[in-house]
Amino acid sequence: MLIWVAGVLVLCIGMIVVFGSTTSDRARAAQAAAPQAKLGIQVYDRQAGKTLTELNADQQFNAESVVKLLIAMDWAERNGRPTGGSIAQMLSTSDDKIANKLWTEGGGNAIIQRMVSACGLRNTTPPERAGFWGDTRTTAADQVAVYKYLLGRPYAPVLLRAMRASTEVAADGFDQSFGLPDAAPGSAVKQGWGHDYLHSTGIVGDRYIVIILTKGTKAPKQITAVAGEILPATAAPW
Repeated sequence: MLIWVAGVLVLCIGMIVVFGSTTSDRARAAQAAAPQAKLGIQVYDRQAGKTLTELNADQQFNAESVVKLLIAMDWAERNGRPTGGSIAQMLSTSDDKIANKLWTEGGGNAIIQRMVSACGLRNTTPPERAGFWGDTRTTAADQVAVYKYLLGRPYAPVLLRAMRASTEVAADGFDQSFGLPDAAPGSAVKQGWGHDYLHSTGIVGDRYIVIILTKGTKAPKQITAVAGEILPATAAPW
């Protein structure tokens, strides 16, 4: 039997009352896991067609290496389905040298402008400093839109395969296994880091798009804890 208690829908089984976890509950738990960080979070359920959890979803953050997914997608939009190679390497190892090359070849800020239009992004803007692709500004809500768009494109299997093969250590030597890779092994992820930013984004299974953007913590384990708080129970076990 379902009843309302203090405005919350709960499930009664005999004498046991099971409280449903609300999106605000999960958001508060996520913030408690990284108390000093500014968080931008959105979890989207593709099967249900709705957002499960969000926190500051329209707040802008520097994208850092998360923007490499847009670089890869823009390349595929202009050149057709990639076979892997340098595109896959840029995604799986977060290779900056490859990103620099593709950024220049694609026209720099024009890459962001094209992908903003293609994906229908509302709050993603190119970097103000030429060549500093990591300074691209984006939001959790826009990153969900990026993944939604990606999943409908013919080149998606190639990019997602590379993202599922994300290496523990990135090309620059940084341990990029924090967040979703630790909390949900096997997910297709694109991580980002730099200065005060640590981001973990990706697709968990085939159902959930999970975006975690953070500023103000240098503790990767906190990002893993945040992921653990917001991942739906139906996404486990791994």
